[in-house]
Amino acid sequence: MHRMTSLLAAFMIAAFIHYDALAGDRSKIKNTRSAELDRLTVLEGTWKGEQDKGQGPQEVVVKYAMTAAGSALIETIHQGTPMEMVSVYHDDTDDTLTMTHFCMLGNQPRMNLASADESSISLTLDKTCGIDVEKEDHMHALRIVLQSDNEIEHHWTLFEGGKKKDVHSVTLTRVEIDG
Repeated sequence: MHRMTSLLAAFMIAAFIHYDALAGDRSKIKNTRSAELDRLTVLEGTWKGEQDKGQGPQEVVVKYAMTAAGSALIETIHQGTPMEMVSVYHDDTDDTLTMTHFCMLGNQPRMNLASADESSISLTLDKTCGIDVEKEDHMHALRIVLQSDNEIEHHWTLFEGGKKKDVHSVTLTRVEIDG
């Protein structure tokens, strides 16, 4: 047992030394982002809106935070509630915007950039992400419309039984700038 503990301690020390060496060498950190991810970085902060899915208006709160040396944007919807969802936007290995959505439906659809223009970014399901489109209810697409520095729209496309069921749209207004 003592030998196992010593081996584990040696491994952890080596890992920390390696981490410290990388952290000190900023040249190993990728400092470029796709134009689409770069545009999304301005969302950092807290946004609020209202959505009505037939049960009356419900407040929607969305928080955005940059992480991983500016290489990923974390979006948290309904933080601290049973409906909490997290999406992580980042560039794939080919510098194309990608997003993984950790959904309250219990799955994790990954979406890739489908199109972008000066006011919107559209992502659609990566068919290789493990979602069975015919059998599994899932978010299939997202369009983010950048109306202004303080107003955005989300248009989430829900698929059920292999077909588009609905588009959940919400207009969000910035209430707090972070970062």
